[in-house]
Amino acid sequence: MNSQYIIKKLKEWALLNYGAPEESVNVFSVNRLSNGYWNARCSFIYNNEEKRFSVSLDSNGEIVSYSDLSKTGSGDMGSAPTMILIAEVFSIIALIGLVLSLVAVLIAGTASITNVTPAGTTTVSAFSSVIGIIVVAVVIMLVISVYILSRILKIRKYILAGDAVSALSEDSVGLGVLALIFNGIIAGILLLLARDDLRRASQ
Repeated sequence: MNSQYIIKKLKEWALLNYGAPEESVNVFSVNRLSNGYWNARCSFIYNNEEKRFSVSLDSNGEIVSYSDLSKTGSGDMGSAPTMILIAEVFSIIALIGLVLSLVAVLIAGTASITNVTPAGTTTVSAFSSVIGIIVVAVVIMLVISVYILSRILKIRKYILAGDAVSALSEDSVGLGVLALIFNGIIAGILLLLARDDLRRASQ
């Protein structure tokens, strides 16, 4: 499945629901989301008025939800915009904390894993393997934390654009659970709580 198939499905949907001829439908955005779903945006004239829609499609290309962008704004999303903003702040703090932890471990490791023998030669102590494991673990946590923050930034972008449907698709339960583990309890809880307001706004 590719973007051309999504465009075709979108034009068929506009024709079926609004009687808009396929050639009059302008599909100006097609994106594949991280959860395998698709989000597409289109515009067309209906009753002498331009209609702009954000449409969500599942991994099979079937339309699962849509929202009228002319009616949906960040103000309709309750406290979701604020919660996502706070989650972003706490995620950045967690990211900074992981970076500082990595630097501290590397400094401490460099100072403690080598020993100088009386003969003047340098040997690596057994503690080096422990330091190595800690460094690898912190790097993995850092990568996951960056991934979570990038998803949160996408959610905020959709909210600012008034696209509650795409924001809800991006703010998955799995993302909230990951944030609970790697970006702090507050960030994870806020992501999960924001789903209710986003769901209401997308209906």
